[in-house]
Amino acid sequence: TGSTWSPESTLFSLDHAGAQIGDGDLIIDGDRIATGGWRYNGNRGLVMIWVFNPDLGPIGTWELQPVLEPGDLQAGEQFGYSLDLDGDRLLVGSPTRPGGAASGAVRLFVDTGSGWVDRGFLPESGGEEFFGSSVAICRDLAFIGHQNDNFQHGELREGSVHFTTLFDHSIRPTDLIDVPVSPASVDQFVEITTCTN
Repeated sequence: TGSTWSPESTLFSLDHAGAQIGDGDLIIDGDRIATGGWRYNGNRGLVMIWVFNPDLGPIGTWELQPVLEPGDLQAGEQFGYSLDLDGDRLLVGSPTRPGGAASGAVRLFVDTGSGWVDRGFLPESGGEEFFGSSVAICRDLAFIGHQNDNFQHGELREGSVHFTTLFDHSIRPTDLIDVPVSPASVDQFVEITTCTN
């Protein structure tokens, strides 16, 4: 209102009690909001997307789209822990998806106009942990944070950022390139910042 902030809308879903909306990433892109509820259903997780409809109500309304909850999610996967939304593309991280000695995965969804379609699944394949702990889209590149990419004797030596080309609205594991990153002061997190232009 010029001097104070007043709430205009509350985002929730009566059909997904316990999803803890906003517990994962929350991304705003234009008239869309995407938020992860990675604790939902035994930490399998889900992603909710709202689209603003200016024609409903006196000031418009945020409408919930069909919830993204792939059928092959596993207990403890934490789907929706990390997100990035760029136009009709949504990148979703599942940093603790079980995978033998490795953990983590990333999925790409594309809005076709009639719904969000799963266009690619990229699992961690190098025997490390927390692949997909952060994600970002920059033009035609997908950046994937790998929180604990190099353990030695139980100590984190370095993280990494992987990047791959988003070709024809799909993500391909064969394109994955690994870039080592010096550890931060606490040696725990890989930070990802999206490009601005």
